Amino acid sequence: MASTPIIVGEQLFDYLPDGSAVQGGAPFNVASHLKGLGGDPLLIGRLGSDSWGEQVLQRMQQRGLRTGGIQRDPIYPTGQVKVSLVEGQPSYEIMIDQAYDFIEATQALAAIETTGSPGLLYHGTLAHRTPLARQQLQTLWQQTQLPTFLDLNLRDPWWDRDWITTCLEQATWVKLNDHELASVLEDQICPDRLERQARAVQIRFNLSLVVVTLGAKGALLLTPDQIIHQDPVVVPTLINTVGAGDAFCSVVIWGLLQDWDPRVTLARAAHFAAHICGLAAATPDPSVYSQILALQP
Repeated sequence: MASTPIIVGEQLFDYLPDGSAVQGGAPFNVASHLKGLGGDPLLIGRLGSDSWGEQVLQRMQQRGLRTGGIQRDPIYPTGQVKVSLVEGQPSYEIMIDQAYDFIEATQALAAIETTGSPGLLYHGTLAHRTPLARQQLQTLWQQTQLPTFLDLNLRDPWWDRDWITTCLEQATWVKLNDHELASVLEDQICPDRLERQARAVQIRFNLSLVVVTLGAKGALLLTPDQIIHQDPVVVPTLINTVGAGDAFCSVVIWGLLQDWDPRVTLARAAHFAAHICGLAAATPDPSVYSQILALQP
């Protein structure tokens, strides 16, 4: 498979409980980690014509990320999210009418054409919360015909069941957590039924890969003929879980692009996510990427 992932979605600033502002958004974090792992992703997004947007572009340039997929909006601001912690898990207050709500497919397709041979299309659900944004994403699906990696990332109240079903029907690979699995199934998740419940999603939507993250309980990976469990990875000092899911996802994507054994992919993803939980921000030291790539379960 070609090694150019197309990463579509929001770039924003997370305003954390301590008052600090951290640049984030799952697509930005995933693209940044893919760059660290050795890829050359194209990030498709939209920023406001404001100082926050300039900061995002500067950060992208510092990390060696391409900026050709970034659109600028003359009206709407660069995305903002207020983050709080509820029982140790992040909770999000997401502003409406942000620049990322207005990503234009025509501009995105022009940027994608410059990559030569893209390998997959990654997206979540937040940047496609409006009918207009969903229409633009569907245009990307239709015009690129790329296999799709869906990182579910449900954020209340910005999702609905019909759209999630549409995304799952389009997807080739899916990453979701146990709470999101319950939402998809409209059922409670029980440890003794988890495998069967994840398998039901994999079969219903004909998915090549389903990864279920379980927080402190580890993770589960399913292919059509495999079920792999990952034990929890100890975090010496838990500082911040924001961004851990994005770190996990980036390693899974890179494993797909590099044709890793699924067991290796799952172990490396879990260890990288655990490392991120020990950082104040979701940006690790560059040496961590080589350590993750060298890990052999």
